[in-house]
Amino acid sequence: NNSEAQRLSFSLSRSTDPIKAHAAAKAIVQEYATGAATISDTDLESTKSAVVFGIVEDADTKSAATALAWKKLFGGKAGDYERALMGKVLAVTRDQALEALRTHLVPLFDAESSTLAVVTPLNKVDVTAESFNAKIVREDALALAFPPVCTAPGDAEADIPPPPPQAKYPRKAPSFGRAYAAKLCECPRCEKPPAPV
Repeated sequence: NNSEAQRLSFSLSRSTDPIKAHAAAKAIVQEYATGAATISDTDLESTKSAVVFGIVEDADTKSAATALAWKKLFGGKAGDYERALMGKVLAVTRDQALEALRTHLVPLFDAESSTLAVVTPLNKVDVTAESFNAKIVREDALALAFPPVCTAPGDAEADIPPPPPQAKYPRKAPSFGRAYAAKLCECPRCEKPPAPV
């Protein structure tokens, strides 16, 4: 989840039946949203503790804390942002949690307001696509279905030519322990100057 981008995600992993798993998760969220299920005091406190632990865990080492401090500095956030955030999390009431569930989690399971991606073995592709009324994208066609995203800053894109249909440079898989610094697209703003000789 990304608060800066205002993006919320829900993921299931290692599910042998993604159709039933998605339906079960949707049913659980709906039960809380409609009031068929209630949040107990223990559930509320343990959930708040888990969220606070996640906030603390983001700065569990010196290097992580330093990176977080730089991120806050360049993001224009206060130095005590995490402390204030933890205070807000701990102050959440049951009614506020249910309202957030109805506002943010219920739409995640609605095809009109969310995006669904399922990675599944070939023997389950057809039944999964039919169940979710989804388009099948084969692995070798991923680059065509999901084109590169331009992240370069700029005012207007009208004067920038569209990227070519195929990338000029083949992308290499990142090696272990090395950051992936591949080029994101072929537009002039994403072009990196050649290294000095």
